[in-house]
Amino acid sequence: MKIVAGALLGVATGVGCGFFLSRIPPIAEGFGHRELTAVISSEYPLVAPDDQVTFWAKALAAQFGEATKFHAALSADHLSETKLRRRIEKTVGVERWIESQIAPQLAFSPAEIESYYSQHEAEFRLPAQTHLRHIFFAAPTGSAKDIVEEKRDLASQTLAQLQRGTDFSRMAAAVSEDEATKSRGGDLGWISERRIPPEFFAAIEPLPVNAAPMMVQSRLGFHLVQILGRTPVRGVSLGEATAEITGRLAAPKRLLAVNELHRALAAAHPGADAD
Repeated sequence: MKIVAGALLGVATGVGCGFFLSRIPPIAEGFGHRELTAVISSEYPLVAPDDQVTFWAKALAAQFGEATKFHAALSADHLSETKLRRRIEKTVGVERWIESQIAPQLAFSPAEIESYYSQHEAEFRLPAQTHLRHIFFAAPTGSAKDIVEEKRDLASQTLAQLQRGTDFSRMAAAVSEDEATKSRGGDLGWISERRIPPEFFAAIEPLPVNAAPMMVQSRLGFHLVQILGRTPVRGVSLGEATAEITGRLAAPKRLLAVNELHRALAAAHPGADAD
């Protein structure tokens, strides 16, 4: 595994180290990503904040799982951690410089943003959400019949205790098999339909807010569910949608702007050598 050209660029998603350079096709034989990096780093002032360099260095090391594997990969690439850090500094600095050069092409006027919002307003909607808590007993589809019946009985017994007034949060902490929520009283937070199994949503949809807990079976097992609140579908205002709209408008322009910059640098430095 090549430490920088492979692992570091593989860490990046969206924006950040490797985003631009990994997506720029070579303009001509002999002028690819390494040549581009060499030209920029040798001729332009670069700034690589220490916290960003540290973040990528840690993220890169974490890919290997164990320190011994990481250091073996460093050795195979004839790198030390210091040399690796210098390469990351260069990569971060180059990409920040690229971002500064293309930023003017990615600016949009309020009128452009408002026009996009007007044309796509139906896309900017928050789904209906439900706030619920549950006590869970695992019996996924395919479980042995005796296990399913055992968990059904446990759920029924627990429901009976809740109906007699036992505190829901304490019961969840004591018996729920959902390790992620039992410590907070079974609270699943606010969730939309698309985040939960369809048969589970269909079962809880008719339940009234703050009614007594009910037992629901899903493909995961048995849930003792209580609905704590609901919000309807609502539109997102222009102000709330501005950041997403800007991202949508910028996406097609970003790669074009980077490629244009790449071509200009290649034309200006036909004999560039990678370091």
